[in-house]
Amino acid sequence: MKKFKLLLSLLILCSVAVHGQFHYDIKTTPDSAIVSVNGIVKCATPCVIKYRWRDAINDKIVFEIKSEDYKTWSDTLRKKPRSFDKFLNWDLELDFPIFDLDDNEALISFDKLIADFNDGRIIGKTVDINGNSELIKWSGSIKVGDDVFESKFYEVLTNMGYKSAYTESVKLFAEEQRERPKLPRYTIGVEITDYHINLVESKQKGYYSTTLKGRANVEYTWSVLDKSSGEVVYKKVTNGINRFSQSNYEEIEYNLVTFEPALINFLAEQEFYDLVVGSDDVDVSGITDSNKSDQKLNEIEKMSTSKYLTSSEMIQKASEACVTIITDGGHGSGVVVSKKGAVLTAYHVIEGVNQINVKFSNGLTLKAKLIDYDKFNDIALLDITGEGFRALPLLPKGKSIGLGEELLTIGTPADIDLGQSISKGILSGKRKIENRVYLQTDIAVSPGNSGGPLLNMKGEVVGIVQKKFIGEGIEGIGLSLPMEEIRRIMGLVEKKIID
Repeated sequence: MKKFKLLLSLLILCSVAVHGQFHYDIKTTPDSAIVSVNGIVKCATPCVIKYRWRDAINDKIVFEIKSEDYKTWSDTLRKKPRSFDKFLNWDLELDFPIFDLDDNEALISFDKLIADFNDGRIIGKTVDINGNSELIKWSGSIKVGDDVFESKFYEVLTNMGYKSAYTESVKLFAEEQRERPKLPRYTIGVEITDYHINLVESKQKGYYSTTLKGRANVEYTWSVLDKSSGEVVYKKVTNGINRFSQSNYEEIEYNLVTFEPALINFLAEQEFYDLVVGSDDVDVSGITDSNKSDQKLNEIEKMSTSKYLTSSEMIQKASEACVTIITDGGHGSGVVVSKKGAVLTAYHVIEGVNQINVKFSNGLTLKAKLIDYDKFNDIALLDITGEGFRALPLLPKGKSIGLGEELLTIGTPADIDLGQSISKGILSGKRKIENRVYLQTDIAVSPGNSGGPLLNMKGEVVGIVQKKFIGEGIEGIGLSLPMEEIRRIMGLVEKKIID
């Protein structure tokens, strides 16, 4: 009898092995992904697929999971499984385009995510296992997204091929190649403008008695600020949807999961792509280092040197032509050298920026564009629209200044409110550093003085302030590029004398 039972058990096991039914328990994030077996739709996740090996086609069974906006997942069985039960808990990977952008494309930065809803706003409902429903209400009038949204933004942005300050900083020797990093041209902010979430409790087998099934649909309104104009140049609404199941012990971050697909849909918009790749950076303005060898001439009017009764009178008049250069990266100084709006400054003051403004001593602020520059010698020529500006004469060609000669600079040292500050000293030396000749003075200068004029007591521009020496035992030594070098480097040609 025992032998008979043992034989019967073996026959049953063999039959199951040949004709047995296998189970594939599949859960995905997001929920409701479509599962197919050998091309035939079977169910939507979470679900359990029952199959037999005899159903194999060409000795294989292909499982596929598909969901809109996500990459298709597949698994192929090429031999009969040893276990009758198989489990899969899988996070589907979002599908997105990858753009091949070059290093010159505009950089992008993230501002913040906000949600501005009134307290008590109804955003959904919860239905418990007994069928009772309860409204879900918004709590907190204004919410600002935390750092996880910023991290996810740059992760997705980089994966799609767009450029940011983060991608620039990871380049080898980036700091050595540039005196100042390129600044982001576009800043993106996002607001949650609509929010719906519905949750349903249901019974489940096992230790945990209930499961929570839900769907969150969040509307995101994206705004793109162009820092070259200070204006919002593009807006777009996209939705992020998260379908999920969770046990009563799990916690799911609904907002972050909806944020990622909404962000991908926004960055994949053709209008946004065209905006980024079609941008001209202000620090090139059509001028590249490759065509600097074909140096063009920059014509300005030749200003006559005025006669002043006192140095105070000269300074008062000169200050009208000394300006503050304001950019989205900070500020520096400059000087108007043409009544038609030509302005000299140091190149590092405007390097990598998106917007250049020139502020006069009377408070008038005008936009400026870059006309020409020389990065190696740290000099730039700007232009402001209009005519009739107060301008200063350049030190005449062939003339030089001697050691001990009194000089001064008018600029904006530490703060914009300190514009037209005056520092006075003498020419204490002429130095050659890295194949560049500098005028050395004992004038106290700060970074904000960069680009400002070095003036003699006639009110003539004898140089442009560029840097100061910093080191132990060194104090009050400033360096300026001489006017004779600026003329040569920038191809400055003075035409008709103007009083």
